[in-house]
Amino acid sequence: MKGVIMDNVPVYNFLGYVLLEASLKQANGNQPQSVFVKLDDSKFDSEKGIYLINIITLLKYSEVESVFKFEAAFEINEQKWLEEVGQSMVDSIFMATAFPYIRSKIFDITSDVRPGVFLPTIDMRQADVYKGVTFTLKSGK
Repeated sequence: MKGVIMDNVPVYNFLGYVLLEASLKQANGNQPQSVFVKLDDSKFDSEKGIYLINIITLLKYSEVESVFKFEAAFEINEQKWLEEVGQSMVDSIFMATAFPYIRSKIFDITSDVRPGVFLPTIDMRQADVYKGVTFTLKSGK
């Protein structure tokens, strides 16, 4: 039987991500009080086989906040998988795939004479990516 599993081809490939917009404002302590992450949009181009997700990340300080908007792209190798799994699960999987790269990029962007912002490792697979996830950072961390 020929198929995706027999051919050892993944159902999707992560193509990469890009920073679309950024509004960087930092407080003296540099580490935010809380972080909010949300899936802003997702769409599938069936002709090209490319699935795009847009992710918003807010770093909230006491008086200011920084906003970052990223787009991540995935090549769909098996459209049947996409239909069987459903958009909600696909969005969660793709958000979980892209988030470590976003964490790293935010650290790079916020690194100046002060240490960069360390976002914690979180499991985005079970999060409601449409409502978003807010997590509070411990002071001094």
